[in-house]
Amino acid sequence: MDMDAYQQRQAELDQMHADYEATDQAEYAAFMDELDARDAERAEREQQRRAC
Repeated sequence: MDMDAYQQRQAELDQMHADYEATDQAEYAAFMDELDARDAERAEREQQRRAC
């Protein structure tokens, strides 16, 4: 493999890694948002239960 082909392949791999990292971060953020929403719902139900 010549140097240009190596550098091109490395650039492709670097881009794939960056894309994966961005996707992973977005999925993690969505997961955390879902957990926060569940916690808020749970806290609201608990408050309503205590009010009765």
